[in-house]
Amino acid sequence: MIGIILAAGRGSRMKNLTKNVPKTLLEYKGSSLLSNIIKNFKKAGIKKIYIVTGYQNQKFRKYKIKKIFNHKWKSSSIFFSLYKAKKLLKHNTCIVSYGDIFYKYSALKKLKSSKGSIVLLSLKNWKSKWKTRFKRPLSDLESFTYDNKKYLIKIGDKVKNYNQIKGQFTGLFKFNPNGWAKVERFLDARNKKTFFKKDITGFLKQFIKEKNNLVSVVNIKLDWNEIDHPKDLNF
Repeated sequence: MIGIILAAGRGSRMKNLTKNVPKTLLEYKGSSLLSNIIKNFKKAGIKKIYIVTGYQNQKFRKYKIKKIFNHKWKSSSIFFSLYKAKKLLKHNTCIVSYGDIFYKYSALKKLKSSKGSIVLLSLKNWKSKWKTRFKRPLSDLESFTYDNKKYLIKIGDKVKNYNQIKGQFTGLFKFNPNGWAKVERFLDARNKKTFFKKDITGFLKQFIKEKNNLVSVVNIKLDWNEIDHPKDLNF
């Protein structure tokens, strides 16, 4: 099994904090976000780790993991960064992590043991997390629902009430080669460049509309945080 970390973007919403360093190298709870992610992968028994870099690429040289450079990081999206790792995804089961999130290794352990060709890890304790981060949680929350068999049926829409939410995407997910082959076939049947401007959620939103019962959801209660704004470093 291989670990892939997506960390090509600058994180412009962090303002001056990312003027000279990528967001994943910001310190949070005593170490950089990236160091925590690498530690989690290793603790979960995932030794082969790759990182997709872009902004301030040279700042990653000291990390003894393999690098994939997204040369279009300024004009592309995180989904394109994922696509840059297609050779790995084609032949290996891969756990993918956003580079701007904090979590414990139990998240990777849960994903590692999960079944399904494409699996998303969903935050079970999402409501308390968003109430801590936002005065008006619904202003930031997005739809996330699944059916009785735990297949994803809706993601990424703005919501007006909590009934449209059963969880929240953590930025952690898994593909086996069969799952990635389904993504490749989906893209090959379309103008794939239009998806290179979308984030992962935007891609999944379109993917599950046309490909039912393909994306499995696994729930977990987790000490987790995403770093989108400077204030998030305080939680």
